[in-house]
Amino acid sequence: MEKLADLIFPRQCVFCGKYFKMICETCLQACRVNFDENCIVCDLPSSNGNTHKTCFKKLLPTNLFCCFEYVGYVEKCIKMSKYGFKEFAVLKELTEEGIKISLSINQNKEYEDFVVVPIPLNKKRMRSRGFNQSEIIGNILSKKFELKMNTKLLKRIKNTITQAGMNKEERAKNIDKAFVADTSASGLNVLLVDDVCTTGATLIEASKVLYRAGALEVKCFALAKTPKT
Repeated sequence: MEKLADLIFPRQCVFCGKYFKMICETCLQACRVNFDENCIVCDLPSSNGNTHKTCFKKLLPTNLFCCFEYVGYVEKCIKMSKYGFKEFAVLKELTEEGIKISLSINQNKEYEDFVVVPIPLNKKRMRSRGFNQSEIIGNILSKKFELKMNTKLLKRIKNTITQAGMNKEERAKNIDKAFVADTSASGLNVLLVDDVCTTGATLIEASKVLYRAGALEVKCFALAKTPKT
């Protein structure tokens, strides 16, 4: 059906209007790749995005990988996917490109034997949007890396308010006790997936409950990262 719809109503770049893709090649090149690999805890540079030994504590993720900087076209694409249901196709194309970057630097070797787990939405937001953007990213990621995806391991039980404009401490408080993990996470290596990483508070909180449920290791993958100001 999607291919038929594309024939009848050809896709157009949401930025320049060129046909056949939601983001044309020219506009994709304007999307800023995130070359800075940082520790998820202190946000300082780290080798391969690994959590610094001096920052690492029990229940924290061991690694963070982000494809793009959350600015310009990337920011606009992700916001479109959240607040305009018909535009979520643009998120798919951006994710495909981001995963190509990941593959090009051999991130696939880092995720062997991991299970993809997208950050869940609360029921109210899921009903209003009709889909979970992190699940869309996770689905594409799992197929490209030939990994299993499990949307049942992690559940959001707290209706958190939007975190835009909050600092690191406020975000951590807002997301505290927002998730529960199923005991079937026991013995698994988990790759947590989200659309945007700002302070890492959401990914860190989700990691904690997965570890408490018995996960062996948790790594994180975000499509975009908010740059330092």
